[in-house]
Amino acid sequence: MMNKVLIVESDMDRAISIGIFLGRRSFHPVFAFSVREAWAEIYSQKPVLICISRRLRGGTGDELLEEIRKQGYAMPVVMLPETKGGDELFFFLIFVLSFWLGDMPLSFI
Repeated sequence: MMNKVLIVESDMDRAISIGIFLGRRSFHPVFAFSVREAWAEIYSQKPVLICISRRLRGGTGDELLEEIRKQGYAMPVVMLPETKGGDELFFFLIFVLSFWLGDMPLSFI
């Protein structure tokens, strides 16, 4: 079974960059570029983790997260920060994924 991570991001370049980053860490990225696509992927792919941008086609990341929880889904969700540069985003993802996977040394927290 693959560790599927759903990346919900309306910016295709940013989504692909995140997918490449996660793919190199033994995750299988699945993409959605709108709220509607996100729901289709949640139902069909059953991701172990969801990364959500705040700005989406068809709604906001906050609204999507609220609805995910209302529907009873309990998988971890990472709300992606609005960043100007890619490095900030990837440091954020490294931190979150390391913590989630239990690879984070306590002195770093």
